[in-house]
Amino acid sequence: MQVIDGIDCLFDQNLYDEHGLNCFYVPKYIATQAYGQQNPDLFYLYFYFYLHYNVRSDPQFPQPYNNDSLDLTEAFVLKEKLGLEIVALPADEDLVLKIEEQVRNGWPVFVPVNKKAIFYCEEYLKKDHPHLTLIKGFDSERKVFVIQDGEHNVSLTNSKPYPALRTRTGDVCSQFYMLYDMLESGYGLYNESFEYMRGTIKVLKPLTSVTAPASGVLTDLSGMILEYAGQEEQLIGPKFDYLLNHDTGLGMAYANTQKVLFKMILKFMAANEEDPSRIAQIQTLMNDCHEAWKKLIHFVMFIHKREQGSAEETLKNQTVISQFQEEIIQLERKLLDQLARIGTAVA
Repeated sequence: MQVIDGIDCLFDQNLYDEHGLNCFYVPKYIATQAYGQQNPDLFYLYFYFYLHYNVRSDPQFPQPYNNDSLDLTEAFVLKEKLGLEIVALPADEDLVLKIEEQVRNGWPVFVPVNKKAIFYCEEYLKKDHPHLTLIKGFDSERKVFVIQDGEHNVSLTNSKPYPALRTRTGDVCSQFYMLYDMLESGYGLYNESFEYMRGTIKVLKPLTSVTAPASGVLTDLSGMILEYAGQEEQLIGPKFDYLLNHDTGLGMAYANTQKVLFKMILKFMAANEEDPSRIAQIQTLMNDCHEAWKKLIHFVMFIHKREQGSAEETLKNQTVISQFQEEIIQLERKLLDQLARIGTAVA
């Protein structure tokens, strides 16, 4: 048996339904452990920072609203902030051999599968469900892969009337084994059902072995925020545009991704021995921002569900939205001002 060291059991307390997580980038969060135990927190911190704030106005990096732009952001964070590279490889044939080869190199492997072919669960049997599997090892004699995931734990209680554990308490990502044949079946059914990553797998490779210490991270964040001093609306403007103009069920999840960012910032502040009273002050601002975003999204989702009203009603709705936006802008300005000072204090 060959297993990549360092990818251990994690309890990810960020919630899928509430915080905008999905099972196509959580495996990257888990796999970064192979190259440093601080990497998972760094990955979430930077990934959600770029997701919440539009600090890169370069057209090369559009605000991440779809798979392509999410992939660009993910690759940027891994390369520029963690010294890692994610690479897509064709795998139409010889899937097992290709996975074994990458694991021998010491590289974690990500394989898209259809849950219907793997996990026995009432919900998954009804329709196709995409999932990204993290493979960290294999045993060629027993013909099994070593998987690090939370899905095998969740599916045990995912049939009615039990809710999925990961949507309520978090995701326990532990080790289990999967037969070669089962993974191939899940991969084949995925390719028949979904376009994204069709016919490919991905690996996570090291570019450098050095990651920034916590103090450097806080300084880095504050530096990016300071570039927009007095122009805070530019940081959240694209998020407003997306949430107001896209009638999707992802609105609330996208708005709530900031909760992961805020949690990570507070964690790094505590690790850097920031003043507890200052941390509490910033946490209060974060909570206020989150609640303000939620109010806006609840109202927008309510409007989207209703039929088009009169011109007078439309104008009234726009007025309410403008009031919510102004509240958010004022709160974000206060929060960003405090966050910008973190790096100065650390430096």
